[in-house]
Amino acid sequence: MHDSMNWRLHEQAQYDGSDPKAEKSSEERVALDMVDGTVYPSEDCRKITMARYPFLGSKPNTVLWPFVNEQFLLYHSSDYTGGVVYEGRADERGKERIWDYCKYHDLAHDFKEVGIPFWIYTGWRSNAHVKEYAEAFTHPSLEYPKIFPAMGCHDWGLCGNKAVFTEWNLAMPNKLFEYIASGIPVVAMNAKNAGKFVEKEGFGINVSNVQELKDRWDERGPCQKNVLLRRSEFTMEKNIHVVENVLEQLLRHP
Repeated sequence: MHDSMNWRLHEQAQYDGSDPKAEKSSEERVALDMVDGTVYPSEDCRKITMARYPFLGSKPNTVLWPFVNEQFLLYHSSDYTGGVVYEGRADERGKERIWDYCKYHDLAHDFKEVGIPFWIYTGWRSNAHVKEYAEAFTHPSLEYPKIFPAMGCHDWGLCGNKAVFTEWNLAMPNKLFEYIASGIPVVAMNAKNAGKFVEKEGFGINVSNVQELKDRWDERGPCQKNVLLRRSEFTMEKNIHVVENVLEQLLRHP
């Protein structure tokens, strides 16, 4: 379960008055009824899903962070650009409120106000997106292998957003490990699980706003050193055994 509508729609109650504990996706419920086991991207994602669907507790399950394959452990700084890079979904203002967690207009404005270049790498296909994010630098869409050397030219990789969202607090997102594979430290902003991880491993810092990042900018050097020294520990090849264990359980007890 890389994403879940039940995590993503957690804030919906504050907009429409619905029960925050109510089931949000009948399609997801059907899918979970049918699966033989589950794999989650964080421990919190597993807990919130099993609390809503207790029947999943009787099926093999595990947590696997969305690690990057070893072949993508790159670092390329010869075209140094600097600033903060965000890689991933960045939505338009008019999109449904459930996508507020990946709208970056306010954060782009804050970065511009304090003079920190903010780069967005995403899969946009229209100029409308680019125009909406005029206060940020936007990078054309890249093939997956080309993302890593491109991101290595920046100072920090961003996980999170200006406001607090359940999705960001629960997540251990792809981009977290893609920044690390690119050789850059991570700034977690209002992203609980990512923040705990980067602080524990010395791979980045945990902040609540742009000014705090600016005040702690000089911590980047030691964090990047730790990333380059230890990122090979956090690859899919080193950790895929947890999924193999689930598959073995299923083979023993089909």
